[in-house]
Amino acid sequence: MNYFKASKEPFKNTQYLVLGQDCFYNMIGPIRGSYNVIMARCFGLTYANFLRMARDQYHARINGKNQKYPSISFISYEDAVSFEKVLNTQMTRVVFFNK
Repeated sequence: MNYFKASKEPFKNTQYLVLGQDCFYNMIGPIRGSYNVIMARCFGLTYANFLRMARDQYHARINGKNQKYPSISFISYEDAVSFEKVLNTQMTRVVFFNK
């Protein structure tokens, strides 16, 4: 099952995002905070270390560095898709482990 999908950034057509799909949000339900933190927890990382990993290994750009929850985007669609695949694999492991 694919929980995340790489897609074009709606306001910046030159960048790509990896966003959760409906099955991800339905499974998690409402939370207080950012859904992006759940991505970090799939890897067993803090959110800051998750952002660094995405930047260093998948060439992600960190946006909003002085905000509460910075986010990542990708210039290359291929980088976004490779990150999406790894993230889906990790999320599948977490869901399978918790059944």
